Amino acid sequence: NECVTDNETGIKVMRDLLKLTKTLDPTRLATFVAGSNPTRHLGFDEADIVCFNKYVSCDHISQMDSVIYKPLVKDLANYRIYFGNKPIIMSEFGRQGVKGIHGDVPHSEEFQAAYIESMWKALTDNRTISGGILWTWADYIHETHFALTDPYAPYGVVTGNRTHKKSLESLARMYGGSIPGK
Repeated sequence: NECVTDNETGIKVMRDLLKLTKTLDPTRLATFVAGSNPTRHLGFDEADIVCFNKYVSCDHISQMDSVIYKPLVKDLANYRIYFGNKPIIMSEFGRQGVKGIHGDVPHSEEFQAAYIESMWKALTDNRTISGGILWTWADYIHETHFALTDPYAPYGVVTGNRTHKKSLESLARMYGGSIPGK
């Protein structure tokens, strides 16, 4: 996940790993995940599926169309052209949302829901993209290190104790379902 595969060494290592994987078990699909623009990760020529993670910074709900949706639609169209008929999956997308924070501010429940919906709309509006995976179901606590300085990660559509956030309603609509008990 998010290996450094956009340089000569990383590309060679990933190509070698993918070839080895297919030799050891040719019945399974093999891939890796780019942490940014997948066209810069040339090892995908050996992968069966193109996977990339996408997070976009945005400050207000009113900017979702211009900052998230339209650029992502353009990127997805370019990825399709670049990778031909190879399946493409946005393997990780999401935004923090803290239960109980409301309004048009980052980390609010409404902001998280609007962000997720904007990303999903861009994916579904391009029928040539195989899909996307939301990060993540539930808020979690993780180890801190140089890149992750806050141990609490409120990316879930539910809290750590499974209390629903507004984004769960969005997720249910996105997948054509409903929330039990509502």
